[in-house]
Amino acid sequence: MIQLREYQATAIDAVRDACLGGQRRPIVNLPTGTGKTVLGMELARRTLEKGGRVLWLAHTDELIRQPARTAAAMLPEHVEVGIVKAEENEVGADLVIASVPTASRPDRLDDLERGANARGFTLIIVDEAHHAAADTYRLVLRRMEAQTPRVIVVGLTATLERGDGAGLHKSFDGVCYQMALFDAIDSGYLVPFRQEVQLLPELTGET
Repeated sequence: MIQLREYQATAIDAVRDACLGGQRRPIVNLPTGTGKTVLGMELARRTLEKGGRVLWLAHTDELIRQPARTAAAMLPEHVEVGIVKAEENEVGADLVIASVPTASRPDRLDDLERGANARGFTLIIVDEAHHAAADTYRLVLRRMEAQTPRVIVVGLTATLERGDGAGLHKSFDGVCYQMALFDAIDSGYLVPFRQEVQLLPELTGET
């Protein structure tokens, strides 16, 4: 079992408090390297313990495989973990880890709704949640929420800004927990930056 860091436990409590306060889509903002996947998987574990189902959304192959590896370390052996990506279509699992480009296809959305005897998801984790303003994410979330209106959607991200300027307020209720990069460094969770300057050959006289 992976031991949670203090701030991860605090963030989980913040998610719970936000949901008790009426939010359905809280977001957690943590720097890269501080364990967002572990935090999300702990939320998944607690949901599964209560008999719920979990959908984990991501957009790259590594962000699909990473939570699958973390699930193997954190979840009981009897929990079924399924992948929805390309030819993989394990929609009936307790924890479904899905690629958004695949899951947003009409046939796969239908499959997700029919999975596990049409039992909807209790919790949706959106990894790299700053992407959630994209049409593909919004489509998947709308369909899953239509099936289970009280589903909780938790966003995990290190980046609250999108390159196209689209605000996360369209996809989430607000940030329930945030840790600044330099706070993580000062607390010893991340190593300090080291800046290296490499001069061009013409400036050093080298050829």
